[in-house]
Amino acid sequence: MVTPEHNHDATPVLFAAALPRRAALGGFGSGLVTLLLAASGHRAAAQEATPGVLPPLFTEWVAVWAEDPARATTLYADDAILEDVSSGAVFRGREEIQAHIAAEFSGFPGHAYELPIAFGGDEWAAAEWVFTGAYTGTYPGLPPGAGQAVTLRGAALFRLTDGQIRWEAHYYDAYAFLTQLGLLPSPGATEATPAP
Repeated sequence: MVTPEHNHDATPVLFAAALPRRAALGGFGSGLVTLLLAASGHRAAAQEATPGVLPPLFTEWVAVWAEDPARATTLYADDAILEDVSSGAVFRGREEIQAHIAAEFSGFPGHAYELPIAFGGDEWAAAEWVFTGAYTGTYPGLPPGAGQAVTLRGAALFRLTDGQIRWEAHYYDAYAFLTQLGLLPSPGATEATPAP
């Protein structure tokens, strides 16, 4: 069982006991990061959080994803892997990751990211993100945008090496994304039955 504890200097610490992978995956949600740490047998010390102030890793992450994809060259390791778990896409290496981020800029110029929750240690980090933008451009695999407003909430997990992102995985509701773009019907919507 994984339980949050505190050490004597008031820095929060997560203690992780070994769990089978299936049990770790069953805990997706608020305990996802803790359970993944437990499944891999890692112990991580969380950085002390200051309300309203993002840790440096996430300040740079927001700058890359919402302002300048070219900055990915310093944030991601040469052999980094980015998994978009919800779509099944995997981007390998700094150049592919940077191209993926640039494609997002092409489809959603002027988009923004907020991180309501972000925390991490030397090896692992996690963040909840909220993406907002209007689909006015083009994005690979989708028809051209017509100004559809999109607000999407998701989470990202990070594996770090020497202060750079080595592995990143994004989790979000792909169905909600596609319904906001008008490419799938909204949940509960029924199609009209054609008259005989």
